[in-house]
Amino acid sequence: MALKEGRCPNCGSILTLEDKSEKGHCLFCDAVFENAKAFDIAANPEGVEFPNEEQPKYEGPSLDPVVRNNSIPAKAAAPARDKKPSARRAPVQAEAYVHKDPIKLPEVKLSKRTRIQLALITVIVIGLIAGIGVPTVTKRDNDRQQIIEKFASELKYDVSAEQAIAVRHIANDYALIALPEDVTAEEAAEVFKTYCDVRADIRGEADAGFAKVYGGVSMKLIMPAGGFKIEEPADQTELDSGSNIISVS
Repeated sequence: MALKEGRCPNCGSILTLEDKSEKGHCLFCDAVFENAKAFDIAANPEGVEFPNEEQPKYEGPSLDPVVRNNSIPAKAAAPARDKKPSARRAPVQAEAYVHKDPIKLPEVKLSKRTRIQLALITVIVIGLIAGIGVPTVTKRDNDRQQIIEKFASELKYDVSAEQAIAVRHIANDYALIALPEDVTAEEAAEVFKTYCDVRADIRGEADAGFAKVYGGVSMKLIMPAGGFKIEEPADQTELDSGSNIISVS
């Protein structure tokens, strides 16, 4: 099925939906709705009022267009073709059977000491991989939870930390925010700065300079009438002027 852009009839968030599915689910407000209505609103949002009512938590089957049955249908059998009679071939004389002994691989015998050494090396390698990967993921998750909660508390907009804010990547340097009201490009820049400052504070990078605090961060703001995208400003001038703020519909 093809993917198509729609708008949540409850909160107005921009969503990606399957054009042939009847129902859709909003990841921001938890509303379940008719996809046809979401497509109509996206095509003509003028004059549409979004009630933004609180929705019960959706616990039904997944409506995410990405989560689908990955089974591959069997190919249809090819239609039988009429076989044309082929010219008679001369009989081929079979070659005499010659018995050949199977190829034997040389046996590798390891001493008990060598086997123990190999086992220890395997354990050490696994331990090193786990020692690097597990702490990294744990720190990312701990930082992410603190960043989301503090960022939501410092915003002047009434948003749900669980439903309206999503953070991605190991460095937590990509944020997706759903705002309940439309904002200007200048206000969007302030939201971006607030997120970057909170992230840097939680990660202990508040004094690390512009490139570390703001330069590597991207954000997408979703609003009832559209949104903004802000991607990795090169310097303070670019961020203050709003030259890297892109309007998205």
